[in-house]
Amino acid sequence: MLKTKKIILFIVEGITDEAALAGILTKIINNNETRFYFTEGDITSNNATNPSNLKRKLGEHVKSFLEKYHFQKSNIRAVIHLLDTDGAFIDKQFLENDDSCGEFYYTLNSIKSNDISKVIERNNRKSILMDILYKMDKILSSVDYKAYYLSSNLEHVLHNKINVPKNEKMKLAEEFDDMYCGKEIEFINFISNSSLAVSGNYIETWEYIKRDLNSLNRFSNLHLFFQES
Repeated sequence: MLKTKKIILFIVEGITDEAALAGILTKIINNNETRFYFTEGDITSNNATNPSNLKRKLGEHVKSFLEKYHFQKSNIRAVIHLLDTDGAFIDKQFLENDDSCGEFYYTLNSIKSNDISKVIERNNRKSILMDILYKMDKILSSVDYKAYYLSSNLEHVLHNKINVPKNEKMKLAEEFDDMYCGKEIEFINFISNSSLAVSGNYIETWEYIKRDLNSLNRFSNLHLFFQES
């Protein structure tokens, strides 16, 4: 029997995003009306993704979810895409060569790297693709779509920690879930706090994060989702 209920599908980069936010968002939106799908990496940083295939690749992720969980496209009320900005919009003058760093080390006013060319390549690709995504309003031709950002990444927004080792990310995600379990209104207040929430409408918040060093700093426009839902 086909499922008839409507769901909101959140697309995130990885399992830690789901661990940190799925329980909280499910309670806020309504139990059984929220689903998470993670793309196992950042689709906007992936070398195989480009402007000509971005929408198709993102649509394939949505189709994969539908097939796996036996939903129809008509079951999806909206697709919400959560993106890390990773400082992708900053000017090249704020990239620093540092042989003691790995490929990407973030500060509030620079990206340090042992290979600046990789940062330039990644930032060019990622900024172009995010520019496409936030201007989209449909996926799979008819499903409502919106992209919201966490800058410069999930841990930065949720914990004010910008360079978190991979082996510590799950612990932080679980701590955040525990912190706001049963306190969903407090989470909305947290993500809507003026120190995090960029003011303005949806387009204005995206134009803001693209300016200067903003995509390196601790900002989000996810609060708009709760205002618009």
